[in-house]
Amino acid sequence: MHLVNGIEENTPICRYTELDYLLQMLEEETYRISRKETFEDKCEGSFPTNRVIPVSAVGKHLPPQPMQNTDECLRIWRSIQRNRYVPTACWTHNMSDRLSMWKMFTSKYGVCIKSNVHDVAASFKINDYDIWCGKITYDGYYAQKGFIANMFSKRSVFSEETECRFYLFECNETDIQTPFIKVPIMPKTMINEIVLSPLIAHTTAKLLAEMLQVTYKIKTTISNS
Repeated sequence: MHLVNGIEENTPICRYTELDYLLQMLEEETYRISRKETFEDKCEGSFPTNRVIPVSAVGKHLPPQPMQNTDECLRIWRSIQRNRYVPTACWTHNMSDRLSMWKMFTSKYGVCIKSNVHDVAASFKINDYDIWCGKITYDGYYAQKGFIANMFSKRSVFSEETECRFYLFECNETDIQTPFIKVPIMPKTMINEIVLSPLIAHTTAKLLAEMLQVTYKIKTTISNS
């Protein structure tokens, strides 16, 4: 696994999701990971090309940085086109239990999966993907950063997410058939703790916590937000 942007294997991370998604993960022992182009932010599927590949119109003042040659620009363009389909798992490294996060990423029956970078990657039962993980920076996209740095960038409007992201680059190119992949996992390796949403009625949350702990032997608590 490749680590970038100050992330470490022992960095605590969490993922907010829906209860039914969690139950499906536990029952099937698979992790559904969407491809990058399916995300709501359209810049995820295709970088702003004029920001990532510097170009200048004829007669205009050239940018101060050296121009990339045609072959390099073509290589970057092909990488952008291919990696818009890369499976992308989004977590957050902000471990504070905030009501705003519950409302942003879940409905009433939400859960928060607590883990760390190492345990998430170690839970994947795959050997045909090259895994990259890093914190997202929120300073936008531009050519000087390079391709990988731009893959770990977003616009500042999303900064509240404090996102940590896993990219699963395919070692062997295959035809893109679906908007997501299902990765076989070891749930107990991935999940250190499950936190139930504060939006769930307390009596219901207690019953759900007991069910999850008894059935799946995973520590489950109720949010105090």
